[in-house]
Amino acid sequence: MTINDFVINNLSISTSRSIYEPNIYDHCYSLLSENNDFKEAKVNFNYNKNFYEISEFDYMENLHKNFTGIKIYDYNYIDEVNEKLKTNLKSLLKEEYTSEFLKPIIKFTTDKILKYATLEKTLGTKIINPWKPIKGILDKGLLIYGTDKKDELLEYNKRFKKENIKVNGHMGFIVKGKHKPFGGLVIDDRFNLMITLLKFLEKLETSHHKPIQLKFISEYISRKTKQRWTDSDVQIALTTPMKKMGMIGSTKEGFFKLNNIQDIQESYCFHLGKSISIDRILRTYTEMLKKEDSTIDPTSYCENKHKNVIHSEE
Repeated sequence: MTINDFVINNLSISTSRSIYEPNIYDHCYSLLSENNDFKEAKVNFNYNKNFYEISEFDYMENLHKNFTGIKIYDYNYIDEVNEKLKTNLKSLLKEEYTSEFLKPIIKFTTDKILKYATLEKTLGTKIINPWKPIKGILDKGLLIYGTDKKDELLEYNKRFKKENIKVNGHMGFIVKGKHKPFGGLVIDDRFNLMITLLKFLEKLETSHHKPIQLKFISEYISRKTKQRWTDSDVQIALTTPMKKMGMIGSTKEGFFKLNNIQDIQESYCFHLGKSISIDRILRTYTEMLKKEDSTIDPTSYCENKHKNVIHSEE
């Protein structure tokens, strides 16, 4: 990674939710992967700004404990990235850069990108960087800001009021592209539902010996929320993120709470098998592409494809 990797050429003309929503939730999931308070939380958990900031602090504290002897902060590098980012944003935002209205957004974006740069420089692939999804949002030409203040969220995005979204006490994120209106979302109730599901799996005394099928989880969540949840809905919003956060495991027989090393090992073996199968498919596609064009780099193509959201009207 070089300093120029923190430069974007244009701000996006689109603030479509599909561009940034997966990144925002992946960011939150990654932070909570090291947060035992969340995993032991009671039902009616509220993902607010205070908890968000505590999650960031706890994540960094755990890094210091897990990587003793490694100098995590390279202050010269951080200063370089900060200056490069500041120059880039000044160029893109022009007179907007100094407006009071945008100051919180610029500060929040900068803070998260510097956290990403810090860990990417010193720890790299040794960790899953929780701020990488925020860097992905910037790469798409969007700036971001997080708050749980209702008036502040409505000031940036009037759509929240029109849609009557519950914003009091819930962490929300605003995104800015090239034009108004701003985009954004308020974190939904999925984190509370994760705690609800975890308690359900505990009550059933699930394990790799006693898993529960996805269809029964979907039926349970549908009853609790009084809304229809498909198996796909549950996988996207609950079970897959919970696996990423180390809360639950799964095998072909179903899902279970991770109670001990055996549960973790069985879930690992199941997912390793899926990973090997996916790698085999990717190798086949790579060979097919190379036969057509020996210079092609499939990985770079995919990375650039994700970055190349339309940034200008050209």
